Amino acid sequence: MKKLLSLVMGSSLLLIFPTLVLAAPYMELGYSALTMGDDSDEDADDESKTELKTARVQAILGTEIGNNFAIEGVIGTGVKEDSLEVLTSKLTFEFEEFYGVYARPFVNVTDNVQLFGRIGYHHFKSVIKVEDSVDEEGNRESSVTDNDIAYGFGAALSVTETLAITADYMNYYDYEDLTIKGFTLGLRFGF
Repeated sequence: MKKLLSLVMGSSLLLIFPTLVLAAPYMELGYSALTMGDDSDEDADDESKTELKTARVQAILGTEIGNNFAIEGVIGTGVKEDSLEVLTSKLTFEFEEFYGVYARPFVNVTDNVQLFGRIGYHHFKSVIKVEDSVDEEGNRESSVTDNDIAYGFGAALSVTETLAITADYMNYYDYEDLTIKGFTLGLRFGF
């Protein structure tokens, strides 16, 4: 059975390889403004909502396969932390690293405008620090690692044949009442 599975997978790669050679590779660099929050009470006013605003930079390496589909890999790191005061403690959150793999279906609306969706796997590691203003022994730092299905939509505006300005809105994490979502502005470079 293992030999049959290996044969099928190897044959599949041989069939896909010519398509990948003819594909259009690209790299995208972006800056993401993210909101991490508790969506348990959507009717609450802005002051009573629990939200942290963070930011990160990312690099995407992708390849367009065919006329309306691309495969992408993403990697990045946090560049901005945010904190929240809870009683006598200060809670600070920052992305340390993340990576993922996306499928990106797209449609070219005009020669210069492309609309796309993204869906895939997203893994992240973040650092959470707790500083207690009353009891210094209560200070601690921990690392959180998790993953989820990421999805969103965006648009690209071609400036030249090899340069495009991109913008997207993504939901990176949604577990129980905790969400991480945000906007990314970037530049895509074709090879």
